[in-house]
Amino acid sequence: VLGHKAIESALANAYRSGKLHHALIFSGLQGIGKATFAFQFARHIIANPDPHSAPAGFGEAADHAQARQIASGAHPQVLHLTRPLDSKTGKFKTQLTVEETKRIGRFLTRTVAGNGHRIVIVDPVNDMNANAANALLKNLEEPTPRTLFILIAHSAGRLLPTIRSRCLHLR
Repeated sequence: VLGHKAIESALANAYRSGKLHHALIFSGLQGIGKATFAFQFARHIIANPDPHSAPAGFGEAADHAQARQIASGAHPQVLHLTRPLDSKTGKFKTQLTVEETKRIGRFLTRTVAGNGHRIVIVDPVNDMNANAANALLKNLEEPTPRTLFILIAHSAGRLLPTIRSRCLHLR
């Protein structure tokens, strides 16, 4: 991902200092690499569970074992929410539903090995219907310790103001 070095540095420094916000919105035009950047940041956090010894940039190789687990959706510390596949039509649903959002609550009750983080990536958050957005808001209001929410938004202005107010917005 090119052109995001300033944001990469700011996030890496916030993580290293222990002052990382619990919820981030990555916003911008569709196709500029927001989700790729979110997964790179997730790999950085998972690969460096001790923030104080983390490097100043996201230098983990994409072929690292944990990176492959995250990319395949199999890493136990990362939950990626996106529009589900409709089993009847074989196509993706048009909205991210409340049933998908309820997976967050179940995910956050799991025990994490060591002192690691749980990371929830919602891609894109604009696809949530009203019920799903309200279910997400409940989790954002009372985050569990060492949980990071990364919301990918193509249009942050269309999000509920209550969601935007609980997140650090990065363009």
